[in-house]
Amino acid sequence: MIEKKANLNLFIASDRVSKQNIHPCLKSCIVGYCYIVNIDEKGTKVFDVSYDAWGRQTVTLNTIGLHRGYTGHEMLGEFEIINMNERLYDPVLGRFFSPDNYVQMPDNSQNFNRYSCCLNNPLKYTDPSGDFWNLIIGAAIGGVFNWASHGFQLNAKGLGYFATGAVAGAVGAGLASGVNVAMAGGNFWTGAAGLAKGIASTGFLAGAASGASAGFAGGFIYGAGNSWVDGHSFGKGLLAGLESGGIGALESGLTGGIFGGIDAMDNHANFWTGRGYFDTTGAMAYQGCKPKEFKIGDKIKAKYVGRFEGQSVFESKYLGSLSSDEYAAFTLPDIGIFAGEGVFSSSQINGLVMMQHEFGHVLQYRKVGIDFYYEVIAKESAMNCNGIWPYNGIPHDEYWTETWANYLSKQYFGERWFGMEIKIKGHLDFYYPSKNVSRSFLFKKSLLPF
Repeated sequence: MIEKKANLNLFIASDRVSKQNIHPCLKSCIVGYCYIVNIDEKGTKVFDVSYDAWGRQTVTLNTIGLHRGYTGHEMLGEFEIINMNERLYDPVLGRFFSPDNYVQMPDNSQNFNRYSCCLNNPLKYTDPSGDFWNLIIGAAIGGVFNWASHGFQLNAKGLGYFATGAVAGAVGAGLASGVNVAMAGGNFWTGAAGLAKGIASTGFLAGAASGASAGFAGGFIYGAGNSWVDGHSFGKGLLAGLESGGIGALESGLTGGIFGGIDAMDNHANFWTGRGYFDTTGAMAYQGCKPKEFKIGDKIKAKYVGRFEGQSVFESKYLGSLSSDEYAAFTLPDIGIFAGEGVFSSSQINGLVMMQHEFGHVLQYRKVGIDFYYEVIAKESAMNCNGIWPYNGIPHDEYWTETWANYLSKQYFGERWFGMEIKIKGHLDFYYPSKNVSRSFLFKKSLLPF
């Protein structure tokens, strides 16, 4: 599974080893090399390691027995290889021991080198799983269903029915997912391969487009393939495919549209478009506080783009865009996470780390409840963001409402947390310092008038 790293060479080591708290002190990358230093709670250096661009590890200190390294994978130092779950990787050669079973981005020629790592560009991408689980389930269901509907024949003809169903199921599933993700602003091929990680569009129009495309493709393959297996001519098979595809497009399009519309309403969005207007009172923006054009308390038009850790996610041009490097996000935990265009749907790591931070606000909400969250945390965050005395004077990303959210999120995600505790020039998008707060601190905050 490939994840884009936004041109940042970032290597993640586990932040927790046994019961000892280990904190990443420095993650610095220059000219294809990355250096990581970890310290314990007393400030003692306990882990010091460097990597080249292809993941070859050089350990100069490891007093904690840490075996995780390059992009979070298990390092088999005695063999100088990396266990990437589904496949083994040799960082000296920069190649996997076995080929990738799937080509998930056919528009990229590098994807046809099935032994390479991350499209032959590990400085830009990571490969957390070492494999691509995409359309197997759709193929299996389609194959078995078509085989069963023709009497479970244990002969060449039965194999033909199974193959037809498998292709139809895989293509239908891939198209439905790809179109749905593309309409949310994500990459079609990533969606078709099943690698979009929660990205999805909603509304009648998106549901109808996804359903109709899958219904036509699957129906065409079923109709044409079954006709040819039955011994009919090529032309007759095409006609059968077009007829079956047309029926499939109408049925699946209507069904998909209705379900998409219902899903949109469940997510506080318009039945037809999947978009909605949301009151931002209580919102907390993070990146640079907020865009100049946006004021907390305004109504904002946003589009539903999927779910992150079970939380609805909306993107809006009024919060900037990831591609422009000017973007923001805020959280209304009882509704969802709102971010600039592409922050979630592009699947880039600098957007993901912001999503992790915003999810920290959701965790705050779950801990303290709706009243304390909106009456204390949201208000202090907003006043600090807007420079209102006495909550000004501290940078917003270092204010307690934000650092506590980072702490909770870091505990939740563990080694999957991508934030940095210190500022590193060129990597400020990853600066998310974390700090816990005590119960007595929260109690005192609840007594303060606003």
